[in-house]
Formats: sequence, C-alpha cells, structure tokens
Amino acid sequence: MGLSGPTHPLSRGLWHTARLRRRPVESTSLDSIGYDSAEQKLEVEFKHGAVYEYLDVPAEVFEAFLAADSKGSFFNSDIKNSYDFVRVSG
Repeated sequence: MGLSGPTHPLSRGLWHTARLRRRPVESTSLDSIGYDSAEQKLEVEFKHGAVYEYLDVPAEVFEAFLAADSKGSFFNSDIKNSYDFVRVSG
C-alpha cells in the first residue's frame, strides 16, 4: 500500500501534525504559523481553515515573518509566490 494510504501510521496526516506546532498570529487572514528548522518547512494556517506547507524556507525568512507588523502583507510579498508549497488540509 505504501506510505500514503489514509490509515497507514506514517501517512501525511498522522505524522505531519505531530511534528510541527503552529503558533497563533495576529492577522486578518492568517490564523497560525509554524516552522521546522531541520527541514526548512513553514506551515501556514489561514482563517478559512486551509493549511499550507511551504518548502525550503530559510530560518531568516521565518524570523522576519514573525517580526513583521503585517503578517498577511509579509506572506503575500515574501512567501506566497517565492516557495513551492503543498496543501496539507482544508
């Protein structure tokens, strides 16, 4: 069956959420963000419920994202069209 089946213990939905913790952010469009420094993965949860994972995001970009006055503006200008992504849920 492989590792991607919905009931396999290592399927994306089961191992992914346990590894990456998101923190709430103040934003009108974003609900929470999280980062895995070992894999350089940024996870973004939107207010409408969708969760996306952005790949190969340097730690400096995540730190700048956290420090940005407007998380939504930073996301749109520095992340959205700059990194490959995968829709995780929603």
